[in-house]
Amino acid sequence: TTYHQSAKPRREHCVSTDENSLEGNDLHWLAGLLEGEGSFFVSTSGGKRAPAIRISLQMVDREPVEKAAKLMGREVKKYRPYGKNRSPTYTTGMYGSNALETMKKLRPLLSPRRQKQIDRCIEAENDRTETRIQKRIARKRRV
Repeated sequence: TTYHQSAKPRREHCVSTDENSLEGNDLHWLAGLLEGEGSFFVSTSGGKRAPAIRISLQMVDREPVEKAAKLMGREVKKYRPYGKNRSPTYTTGMYGSNALETMKKLRPLLSPRRQKQIDRCIEAENDRTETRIQKRIARKRRV
């Protein structure tokens, strides 16, 4: 695992080159970690950009974040602390169709509260897909 400085001054990246291997004990371990420390949500940046389905994990302990990133085939970002007596934080996550597929794998292993969060993400993606289909149909009618 190597870290390198990113374009943003307070962040470093740790790139994981391993493939996504979510099955068996690894899937259960990741579900447990994300149940307690993760977030499942739809992020909107305003404007015309479509909402993005996201899984996010941020912790002070580097090792669990690195393992989660490796399992998800993602990178780890290190944020230096703001001020004295603070620890750096490590974060990883995924978005889009990869996040959605991972959420579907994790869903049966999570609490009802987390399942509802995932259901909202799935619903948002279905709405987005429906909107895209309706726009295509409208374009074809105009031609």
